[in-house]
Amino acid sequence: MNIGVPSIAHKIAVVEQYIYKKKGVKVNIVFNNPFMLDQHFRDLDYAYLIANEENNRSREASEEDEKKV
Repeated sequence: MNIGVPSIAHKIAVVEQYIYKKKGVKVNIVFNNPFMLDQHFRDLDYAYLIANEENNRSREASEEDEKKV
């Protein structure tokens, strides 16, 4: 059991949800080229980092708004 290490499926789900929330477009991330798996994983890690940072900022802003009320 890897606690604290997100699985590939989790990263894909977070990135897909982020894109839907940000752009209103449902996407399905697929790794379709076995020769570029390394690049696919790097791109997914980068997108996951962006999505995670944005989600954390949104969560912090919501918590600050709740404290003000």
